[in-house]
Amino acid sequence: MQTHDEETRRFFKHSSVQVLLCPRVAGKRHSWIKQKEVGTIYTHHQKTVIVDADAGNGKRKIIAFVGGLDLCDGRYDTPQHDLFRTQQTTHKDDYHNPWTLI
Repeated sequence: MQTHDEETRRFFKHSSVQVLLCPRVAGKRHSWIKQKEVGTIYTHHQKTVIVDADAGNGKRKIIAFVGGLDLCDGRYDTPQHDLFRTQQTTHKDDYHNPWTLI
């Protein structure tokens, strides 16, 4: 899915960061087609990112981002980032929403 998961694992390999890759797998009761669909379609946005951050006073805190995340190249978000300002310019070709009939 080109989400750079293996690249991320290699980057953090010799650090204290733990990277867990967790593929989506359909249950055995599903048809072969459904198993392939579950493993490849809609997995791009189904991510969990859990990080620790500075909480002040020498303490750390856990921050988790679950679901609805877009981990594509070229897209970012900060409190100062206007969500729609670059939608028709810089990021106009970044959207891919496939539909599959099963």
